[in-house]
This record gives sequence, C-alpha cells and structure tokens, in this order.
Amino acid sequence: MSTSERQRSGLWGRVVDVSLSLWSAPAWVRIWVFVFLVPVNFWAVGVWLVMGHPLPAWLSLAWLFVVIINCWIALTERGVSKITSATHLIVWLPGWAYAIWWLMEGTLSGHLLVFAWAYAVIIGICNLFDLYDTFRWIRGERDVLGKEA
Repeated sequence: MSTSERQRSGLWGRVVDVSLSLWSAPAWVRIWVFVFLVPVNFWAVGVWLVMGHPLPAWLSLAWLFVVIINCWIALTERGVSKITSATHLIVWLPGWAYAIWWLMEGTLSGHLLVFAWAYAVIIGICNLFDLYDTFRWIRGERDVLGKEA
C-alpha cells in the first residue's frame, strides 16, 4: 500500500516528496551531487571561515542563495525539476567567472589556490549540465523527477 495524500500533507509531506524525488535521480547524478558538488560548496564555507578571503565568502553566499531558492522551488513542486538548473546558472556562472578571475590574478596560494581550481573545474562542469537542463526546461520539459508524467 502506498502512502496516501493525507499521510503526506503539510510541510513534512513535501519534504518526503522532495527526498524521494532526489533519490529517484540516476546514480551518476547522485554521485555527482553528493561526492563533488556539495563538498566543494562546503569547502568554500570552510575556507571562508578559516581564511576570510573574499572568493570563498562570495561563493558561500552564492551557495546559500541557491539552496534557499531551490528548496523553495522543490517544496513548491514537491520534487526536483529542471528549473532548479536556471537558479544555479544565475549564481554559478558569475561565481565561476569570479573564481577564474582570481586564478588569473595570480595572487592565490596554498589551500586557497587548490580550492579555487577545484571550484572552477567542478562548477564549470556543473554549469554545462545546468545550461543543458535549463535549455530543456525552456523547451517545455517540466517533469518533476520521480513523478509519473
């Protein structure tokens, strides 16, 4: 017997639906998100707290914006759709460019330099995925991950 709509009402029901939606993603997507994307963003927060440099500070704030907006979208839609890619682009394209600018500036060193390169590579790849998914959303693919059409 499946969970009824009554059992999944309210905010907790929406959280459950979003969780189920996330876990219905292909394995490679879950690996990408939880092994690369989330850790590089947590790394930004850590580097910011330890070093106080503006690069990880701005990237941490960008991540916070994405989390807040995408949580709102996912809770509203009761799952994850391609529109969340657009919010990534709004924030991560400028964030990626900012990281590249600091790398080209040549003033980063040590842990901050390693972080900037890792961020530039991982978010650069993510931006390519997000461009593709945003284009697909614009063309009409509005499905919510894990829900039947």
